[in-house]
Amino acid sequence: MRVTVLILGSDPVLGSILERALGDRDCHILKASTPQEARQEMRAHGVSLLVIECSAPLLQGLELVRESKKIHEDLRVLAILPAPNTRLTVQAVRAGVDDVMERGSEPDILAEMLSAAFEAIEQKRGGRPPATPREGPSEILGESPAIEKVRSRIREVAPTDCAVLLVGETGTGKDLAASWIHHLSSCPDGPFVAVNSGCTTEELSESELFGHEKGAFTGATGPRSGLFKQADGGTIFFDEIAEMAPRVQTKLLRVLDSGRFRPVGGHRELQVEARVIAATNRTLEAAIRSGAFRKDLYYRLKEYRLEIPPLRERGGDVLSIARDFLRSYGQTLHKGPLGVTPEAARVLLDYRWPGNVRELRNELKHAAIRCETEAIGPKDLSEDFQSAALVGRWTGADGGRPLSLRQMKRRHVNEILRRVEGNVSAAARLLGISRSTLKLWLSEWRSSSFAVTG
Repeated sequence: MRVTVLILGSDPVLGSILERALGDRDCHILKASTPQEARQEMRAHGVSLLVIECSAPLLQGLELVRESKKIHEDLRVLAILPAPNTRLTVQAVRAGVDDVMERGSEPDILAEMLSAAFEAIEQKRGGRPPATPREGPSEILGESPAIEKVRSRIREVAPTDCAVLLVGETGTGKDLAASWIHHLSSCPDGPFVAVNSGCTTEELSESELFGHEKGAFTGATGPRSGLFKQADGGTIFFDEIAEMAPRVQTKLLRVLDSGRFRPVGGHRELQVEARVIAATNRTLEAAIRSGAFRKDLYYRLKEYRLEIPPLRERGGDVLSIARDFLRSYGQTLHKGPLGVTPEAARVLLDYRWPGNVRELRNELKHAAIRCETEAIGPKDLSEDFQSAALVGRWTGADGGRPLSLRQMKRRHVNEILRRVEGNVSAAARLLGISRSTLKLWLSEWRSSSFAVTG
């Protein structure tokens, strides 16, 4: 059945891009340049998909979204932002927008959003079942400046033969970054071998990496090639490199310097060409000071250092990633594509995610299982998560003693200023105070963690 699509926007270039993206779909395209025109079109036609350009003059279009969602619960809404903007993303989600992207994003992102929207519409109409999804994202999702920088640096280093050191908190996706460095390298068809550096004893770890000869140790009933040799012509990725045993560190340094190693119990050196990527969630400088990690190996590994940002520094990316997981889980659980209610979106955006993407994935899987509607709400989130989210608002980052009233006020003001990108006038309006009062508070606090404007 044909889908009626309404494009609300004043930019003819963007309109043309959307028309091309919709060109091969069975749809009837309507256009409106103002919310008033859009209301007329929606009254005259059965619109199933609304695509709205959220530039500054069209912010009132979000009011149209609120109105329309109350009347047409099945309406799907996509919003295209002029640039990465956490405040506008939050406003759009709270208004009822189902998916958000930034103008200038890769065409594949727009195509994926449209596919998900059409799939959800067909499901509503009793159409074909959705395709079997992949488990979690296969790409680095998000459009925040922090993650765009990561993508840019991956493209920068991937074609080289540099060793790469990935640093970041647990659960930020360092393994995914390593996979993309390999994928964009000069030998993407070569093997990609992942190694957990701290999962075995020193003897077994050395044997697993470099192989061994028959009789090299008790239980070595035959020769083994080892993971380094298996990675020849490709990439070997060492996760949790800080946990690597000292003797293995020494052999790894030699491989990095010469490309040669000797299997355990062997007398002949083997040559290998494999790109080395290492990852850690610890401060290696501290491990060096304690004698647990070799300084020369550290310098050799960090030929190119890439930091993966925590989820709490990626703003609206939380919702992009959440929707991707929920599309997958909803289909896997035979519930169809799942969305996020505005109330749940607020909770997800406010939470600090100490476990990062891994914690988000696990929480959303739990929520998808519990969800009995087409969108997860706060009640679907686990009790532990809800408690942690509540405690996080009232305690310091370490979960220790409760914040004082002064600290809570300052934290709240900082968060509002972050969301409006440091605009004092906009923050004062949201806080319900005068601009001069807010200026006085900021002066008393003397400094803040953002650039203040307006």
